[in-house]
Amino acid sequence: MPQAKLSQKIKQPVGAYLKSITVAGFRGIGPEARLDLHPAPGVVVVAGRNGSGKSTFSEAVEVALTRRSYRWEAKKGASDWRAGWRNLHVDDPCQIRIELAEEGIGTTTVAADLGTATKEPRDGVFWAQRPGKPRDRSADPLGWAKPLELYRPLLSYDELGGILESRPSELYEKLSTILGLARIAAAQERLDELVKSLTAPRREARALVTKARDALAASADPRAVEASKLLSARSPDIEVLARLATGAFEPPSGDMAILRELAALAVPTVEQSRDAITRCETAQHTLAELSSDATQALVNRTGLLKHAVAHVEAAGTQKCPLCGVGTLDAAWVASARREISELDQRAESLRNARRAYEESIRRLASMLPPSPRALGAEMDEDVEGRAKVAEAWQAANSIDAASPEGPRFLLAAIESLVPLVVELKTAADAERLRREDLWTPLARQVAAVATALEKADEADRQAVTARATQSWLKDHANELRNERLRPIADEAREIWAALRQESNVDLGEIELEGAKTRRRVTVTASVDGKEAGALTVMSQGELHALALALFLPRATMDASPFRFVLIDDPVQAMDPAKVDGLARVLDRIGQTRQVVVLTHDDRLPEAVRRLGIKARILYVNRSEGSRVEVTSGSDPTQRYLEDAFAVAQDRRADDVVRRRAIPVLCRMAVESACKDLFMARWYARGERRAVVEAKWQDAQTAQQRIALALRDDADGDLDRWLAERPARRRALAVVGRASHEGLQRDPRGAIRDVEDLVRDVRAGAR
Repeated sequence: MPQAKLSQKIKQPVGAYLKSITVAGFRGIGPEARLDLHPAPGVVVVAGRNGSGKSTFSEAVEVALTRRSYRWEAKKGASDWRAGWRNLHVDDPCQIRIELAEEGIGTTTVAADLGTATKEPRDGVFWAQRPGKPRDRSADPLGWAKPLELYRPLLSYDELGGILESRPSELYEKLSTILGLARIAAAQERLDELVKSLTAPRREARALVTKARDALAASADPRAVEASKLLSARSPDIEVLARLATGAFEPPSGDMAILRELAALAVPTVEQSRDAITRCETAQHTLAELSSDATQALVNRTGLLKHAVAHVEAAGTQKCPLCGVGTLDAAWVASARREISELDQRAESLRNARRAYEESIRRLASMLPPSPRALGAEMDEDVEGRAKVAEAWQAANSIDAASPEGPRFLLAAIESLVPLVVELKTAADAERLRREDLWTPLARQVAAVATALEKADEADRQAVTARATQSWLKDHANELRNERLRPIADEAREIWAALRQESNVDLGEIELEGAKTRRRVTVTASVDGKEAGALTVMSQGELHALALALFLPRATMDASPFRFVLIDDPVQAMDPAKVDGLARVLDRIGQTRQVVVLTHDDRLPEAVRRLGIKARILYVNRSEGSRVEVTSGSDPTQRYLEDAFAVAQDRRADDVVRRRAIPVLCRMAVESACKDLFMARWYARGERRAVVEAKWQDAQTAQQRIALALRDDADGDLDRWLAERPARRRALAVVGRASHEGLQRDPRGAIRDVEDLVRDVRAGAR
């Protein structure tokens, strides 16, 4: 797949808050029930008795996001749990809808449709839909698969209790996964697998070498002998082996080269020989006709006439100096010149005939080359007919083609040699093919061995680096884990310090040790100053507190896209002091994260109220037919107003303090309501947290923050809205000027005006 298209398929996760959880026909919820949440940092406590259906909301989120359930997979008798996941009273529709406020995107829905044909929740239809986009039914529509593994924001009571109750190796794995440290173990496993895989090519090569040597030992082929010799070496020459297998190399001494030469022997055909002899005889006949005993006389006469002509041309007309009778004059010179020309032509023809004859003899003699080396070379296994051909060839080469009968003798010799050569070539080629057929499977084996040895050498080179890396990681794995664990362990100790509340157990170092089957978690502690193993001295409540202290740092890491944590029933087994500590820890986490805690224990809501923690409290009630209803308890705004009324009614309070405190509490109530409305709306739109918080901080006055809640603009015009009801301006004066100068009017009336203002702001912001 092209890189550009591949990158389009990779979904990058973004920050997200929980906005709502809607469930129908699942676990403890029959008819559709909805849990609305404030999609912004803060604490939400969802309280309800056992069996009220509150945990169903938590499980619904887990199933929708992970398509799994820790309870169903980890608990003994999981088949019973799986069999009861569909609600007994209403099983259709059976569905889950989770609304998320994603930063930069808006409200996204994650859903699970668990129709009546669905046997297990994981077999349902899962989908996600972002604003303006079609439903995405892919395996990881939001890109959360890896983050859910590393920064899991969900913690059920079963998981909380199971974290520290496993065998050492299981606890190691749980903490390693919870703390996002599994990648080091994965790297070790991959290195182990890599080293193991890199040793395989050498084993395979050795097996092939043994098999090939056994096969080569049964062959007398020189190539097999040479290959066997190469494979016997400590470090075989792979290049020579490969060339030997492909035929690019042959042993210096071997029959195959001789057989190829014999199969390629070339001799003149009888027709070619006869044509050459005919040309020779014709040239000889022509030379004989032109040659005679007078040939030299003609040459002498030509010379004498040339001298005479030269003499006459030099001395002039005169009597013949030889006979004294004839006269040598101009007429005689002309006649002599004609005769000289005829004599020269006869002499040139004679010379041409002699040259043609000599050339024909030379060609005839060269028609048959010297006896080839292959005819006399030593062979391990001779070819039938080679000796006869060698003898006949030698005999033909010994004939003097220039002798009178030489051409005829040579023709006879060639006529005898040609059929012998044809037979020898056929036999040599057949023998070569026979030996090639026997060598081919061996050559394939040798080629396979050469390839295997080459791969083994490359694997050995890689294995050196892999083993060194494996050894280094083995020596430093725990150091790396604990280095990554240290910031989280430090934060876990801080959380424990807040949760311990009256416990005499001080938490020390948290370290991961060992490898493979000897993995273990070491959590040191001291009891009244004396060192001890933490897990052996802690009570059940303390163990739960420790598990929670280990969970929260990982779930709230900066790299996590989850701006929320969802914790189910963390209060069980905790004494009252630890519940107070838990409330304070949740309040601290809630400054930067959306914290949703489900509890059946009234102690947590009570602690939140008593400690003055700004948190929303929702109650879940379940009636006949699995009807689940969510109602609102006191929210921070309401508690500020209740505190203001309490101060107003306290007769023992100093009047100056009363008039100073009431406007401040009223202002906090108004700002709390405005902040909730503003942030919830903006987060739901997909605005980024930094932008939302900066805009809120920029609004300094109560009126500006009311304008943000109503108009999304701190400088928005509120004159008409304030003029609609006089009480609004009176309330604005209470939370504005009076919060700085002190209240100058009836406290109860002022608080009621502010209460009306909060109600009007909430109504106007819808």
